[in-house]
Amino acid sequence: MSRNEKSKTIKDYGKGRRSMRRKYVLAIAVTAVLVAAGIGGYLWLNSREQGPGPAQEKKLSEAEVKYNAAAKEADAKSESGDDAAAEAAIQQYLATQPPKEQANDARLKLAAAYQNQQKYDEAIAEYEKVGTEDDETKIAVLQGLGYAYEGKDEYGRAIEYFTQVVDTLKLRGNKDGDRIVETNRNHIEELQQRAAEAESGAEDEEL
Repeated sequence: MSRNEKSKTIKDYGKGRRSMRRKYVLAIAVTAVLVAAGIGGYLWLNSREQGPGPAQEKKLSEAEVKYNAAAKEADAKSESGDDAAAEAAIQQYLATQPPKEQANDARLKLAAAYQNQQKYDEAIAEYEKVGTEDDETKIAVLQGLGYAYEGKDEYGRAIEYFTQVVDTLKLRGNKDGDRIVETNRNHIEELQQRAAEAESGAEDEEL
């Protein structure tokens, strides 16, 4: 073998070694990434299977206990007829941020407690916070708003809400709905008469 050929062979061999070394290093890097990803994935899945740690479970448990205690107290005070106590208990219950459906029920009770204490503006504010996705809740809210405005002697507004109750129930077409429709229609007539009397009395005072 000539010197040139030998030199070329050595260079080719060196290039081959360097190429193999680069491939080897790349393979190690890829393997390390895959192993790290695998370990990370395993730890993540393992943590999900095991659920929250003791500290988190304790926190959730305390929140749940507080929520249940507040709900029980709110129900007890509402049923007792002590509206001032019911108001305070329901407000504490709502502070625990209950689920939407339970919050809606609580707000209806809170609005009723306000109404019974003749706090009509507060009652109206609570009724307006209640979600009305279903007909039953919608009717309860409309009826409550009607009575609240009636309590404020705003007969025109009250009639608007009682009329909405009638319109909503007419679409349902069942016997229970028909009875409530008839009751609301009679009440609307009474309110119209009272509104007319109030207007007539105001005119007489001006004369």
